[in-house]
Amino acid sequence: MAEEEVAFDAVLSRGLREFEARAAAARAAAARAAAARANAPAAAAAAGGAAGGAAGGAAGGAGGAGGQGGEPAEPLLSGGDAFYLYDTLGFPLDLTKLMAREAGLAVDVAGFEAAMDTQRAQARAEQP
Repeated sequence: MAEEEVAFDAVLSRGLREFEARAAAARAAAARAAAARANAPAAAAAAGGAAGGAAGGAAGGAGGAGGQGGEPAEPLLSGGDAFYLYDTLGFPLDLTKLMAREAGLAVDVAGFEAAMDTQRAQARAEQP
């Protein structure tokens, strides 16, 4: 029994490290996207101002968040990352979603399901 516990602990520890690394990457990507959105209105205003005077500058500056409503995008753990945690490390999607929520992330469930469907199709294709 002790060997099973040690093996489980090793798998769980690896899964937690993988989750943290992927969560950090998702947060960094969200931060880069937010910075790009924040810089977009200034760049658009500058381009509009140079191209068309005050009216062009006002029109360019109004583009702002590009339909984002000015809300920052919630960091998103990709469906591929969630599927890797599930398929390779045995992390159920519910556990990944719980950990993601605690880390301030959302999970791309549709992307996870698409990866699952792809894997199922591959498995069916490999059967005689």
